[in-house]
Amino acid sequence: MLGLGRKYSAPIACSLLVAAWASLWPTSGGVSVAWAQDLEAAVVPPPSSPAADAQLLALTSDSINEMRLRALSGRSEAQYLLGLAYDRGRLVTRNLAEAVHWYRAAAEQGMISAQTALGYIYHHGVGVERNDAESVRWLHQAAEGGEASAQNNLGYMYAQGLGIARDDSSGLSWYRAAAEQGFAPAQSNLGHMYEHGIGVSVDYAEALRWYRASAEKGDASGQNNLAHLYSEGHGVPRDYAEAAR
Repeated sequence: MLGLGRKYSAPIACSLLVAAWASLWPTSGGVSVAWAQDLEAAVVPPPSSPAADAQLLALTSDSINEMRLRALSGRSEAQYLLGLAYDRGRLVTRNLAEAVHWYRAAAEQGMISAQTALGYIYHHGVGVERNDAESVRWLHQAAEGGEASAQNNLGYMYAQGLGIARDDSSGLSWYRAAAEQGFAPAQSNLGHMYEHGIGVSVDYAEALRWYRASAEKGDASGQNNLAHLYSEGHGVPRDYAEAAR
């Protein structure tokens, strides 16, 4: 978001924000209010796991061979880590098709991290042909297992009608499940639903609450959408200085 980490006077900040938004969403009559809608967070990458990252960094050429044997014997954790190694090119040549193979092996055994990864992979067509229905299938499993990023991504798929019939009520429910776990993109998305009355009645106070929660975690869409509320005076007194902050 423009201006983060820098201090401008309110008039200068407002001018910078308006110029940036106008360049991104040009209109014939000034800055379009659609800029807030366009920053609904889409399908986001799976969160990094410190434990998995540490295990991956600790691998040696010998230990990765041992891990491969464990993966071949059906150990889901080893399958996921081997998929991660191929995904990142850690001690192996990066090979996204192999990554998907091992993620799937782990996901089929119920490993939530692997299911979340496959949901992202199939939506974006990473190493596979894009398949939103397959993405939704894996996201559902991970979301039902309580993974916040999968819940957010599944909410987006429902809200957009990607790989499944559009269902704003289900989109709202999954965004809320992730938002209540503190997942910032979902908090912004839930605010978006309340601001625009998607799957729920318009409620600017709820939109403000969730945008603020997201913005305070540093999420760019939450910050942008919170600024929009202040600039438009939706649920709060119009305040351009606060919008620019």
